[in-house]
Amino acid sequence: MWRFWLVVVLTIFADLGSKKYIFEKLLNTPAQRFELVPGWLSFTLHINKGAVWGIGGGKPVLIIAVTAVIIPIVIYLAHTSQKSGKSFLPLLGFGMLLGGALGNLYDRVFTSMQLRGYPQSYYGVRDFVDFRIPGVYNWPVFNVADIAIVLGVVIFILWSLSSSGSSSKKD
Repeated sequence: MWRFWLVVVLTIFADLGSKKYIFEKLLNTPAQRFELVPGWLSFTLHINKGAVWGIGGGKPVLIIAVTAVIIPIVIYLAHTSQKSGKSFLPLLGFGMLLGGALGNLYDRVFTSMQLRGYPQSYYGVRDFVDFRIPGVYNWPVFNVADIAIVLGVVIFILWSLSSSGSSSKKD
């Protein structure tokens, strides 16, 4: 289980560290934006008051409660998956999922930012990665925790599919 907790801690540090660095660098710039790949990828300061794609905005207590329910479930699943086999993949996936959830939970509970254009400080998640496909799609702004959550879920699904396929071949 130590590998699971190591992934959790590294994910939290990567998430909170990147948020702190980017927001400190861009908070006092005129556009609060830095283009990495013009038209495609930039860092843009954004506070997400909701969950995925802003869903649940204005209901922070509900989002915090859902996260509080998910945390012990993820820990239980990680513990169970470790007992059932030697594969590191589910621990990696669950560690990234939990680390991302805790990074965003930290923001929801402890972070209040005053951004230009906002009339007051809002509690929410600090997002900054702004990806676009010019003329086709503008992805919602996200952060390292969101990346970790998505990768964690993908890793778990792939591991589940591969382990269920190998167990059915044994039957």
